[in-house]
Amino acid sequence: MLLGCRGAHALDINAYRLLEQPIAPQPYAEPGTRIWMNALQFVGSRTVIPLSRSKTWPPPEPRQYGFSPRSLRINWLDRGHLLHIEWGTLPTGGDNNFAWEGHVVLLVDGDRLHEIFRTVFQQYGRVGAGNDEYTRLRIAYDARRARLRFTELDEGSISERELFYQWNHRTVWQYRLRGRRLQFLRADQYAIVATERCSLAELARTLEVPQARLERLNPHFAPRAVCEVRIDDRVKALRPSHEDGIE
Repeated sequence: MLLGCRGAHALDINAYRLLEQPIAPQPYAEPGTRIWMNALQFVGSRTVIPLSRSKTWPPPEPRQYGFSPRSLRINWLDRGHLLHIEWGTLPTGGDNNFAWEGHVVLLVDGDRLHEIFRTVFQQYGRVGAGNDEYTRLRIAYDARRARLRFTELDEGSISERELFYQWNHRTVWQYRLRGRRLQFLRADQYAIVATERCSLAELARTLEVPQARLERLNPHFAPRAVCEVRIDDRVKALRPSHEDGIE
């Protein structure tokens, strides 16, 4: 497969090397601390793609945080044209446990790769017992319509005194690919609720959303044991993050 029919060689997404680019630690860092940027380069490509950082601490308690090579995933969104790289970080461990997730979308042009989207965000967080939050991002491309869809799944639980609350949201952003740019089209947010009485009136109270809005956004609503309802059709454009948890 030619690279978007623009070049004479094909990009093999399984042929790459991982690079370590040293970064000077902060002046207050513990002596012996090492920090580096992890980057990826495909065989035959000029482009070096930064991923996220890693950090190691020296003995007597050596440990490493940051980029996890085993988590790396590379796949075509549109073969020979649009590429998606995804990775995670090593969990921090302990009672307060955190992990991050990164995504890069690249446009293939001969032996060059043009970055059109990047984000690195906190994928998991736990503070004490019963307080958890998970976030996942899924990316899909409709080549016929030249549309990219980003779906963010958020779920979590909060435990405070005698209160235990679980929540689950799904936000969908839609963009059109125009050359090397993404044009924002629209975004919608959905809530997924498990309740014995899944009526719009009950959901409006639970979600603290006006019932009239739920009725407008869900004209064909039917009660189920687990209800997914659209709660907002005026969500703003996706704001990428660049926080990988390394200080």
